[in-house]
Amino acid sequence: MPATAAKQAGLRLTWWEIAGGVVLPLLSAAAEIVVLHEDVVGPWLSWCYTPLGILALLASSRGTPNLKRRALVCGANLGSAAGALLIAADHFLYSYFFVRPFTLVTLVIPPLLSAAVNAHRAVKLWEPAMSWAQLLAGTLAVFAPPAAAQYAEAEWRTVITRQLVAADSATVSAAVRALNNYPLRLGRFDNDVCQWVVIDRTDLWDGNAALTAQLTKMMGPDFHHCMPRDPHG
Repeated sequence: MPATAAKQAGLRLTWWEIAGGVVLPLLSAAAEIVVLHEDVVGPWLSWCYTPLGILALLASSRGTPNLKRRALVCGANLGSAAGALLIAADHFLYSYFFVRPFTLVTLVIPPLLSAAVNAHRAVKLWEPAMSWAQLLAGTLAVFAPPAAAQYAEAEWRTVITRQLVAADSATVSAAVRALNNYPLRLGRFDNDVCQWVVIDRTDLWDGNAALTAQLTKMMGPDFHHCMPRDPHG
């Protein structure tokens, strides 16, 4: 019994784990909109891996002699760590276009710390007798859905981008309408539409009431004066 109690005590979350694996990821995910000024990068990653990582972390603090459950929780923490690394990579590769270099550092560091916390918990849970199948199942259950959702959005955005630069104004109007109806638009894509449709293609919206209505819905009645934002300019 004392050995079991000591083992359970060893799994309790420390203050640095709570700070780096719970508090900081929540603050980072919530602040992303403010920092990026509507140009949110990888929302499916940030807002899915953050709660999943916290749940995996909390689950890891509850010891169990059941090796199958332990392997699943261990895998969930590995999947959360991989997801946090993916968030950091996503910001590193794409947030540069929306923020200054110093702000980019503040976007990349929190998920790296979160990844370290979840990876550390996975190591503490690891036991040689664990089933690799259970470990892999736990990892994929956490890592795969957000990554797949973000990939699906990227593919959808690629299709929409082709439509935005189409020669037919009806196609462009349908593309802008699709962006306006997207629940996770959050003001995203406005810079692209401003540059590719409003500034570069005045011939398209000038005589198209439907397209004008969609542009007004996206950027307001003064959309024709929009300016793409360049934080590096």
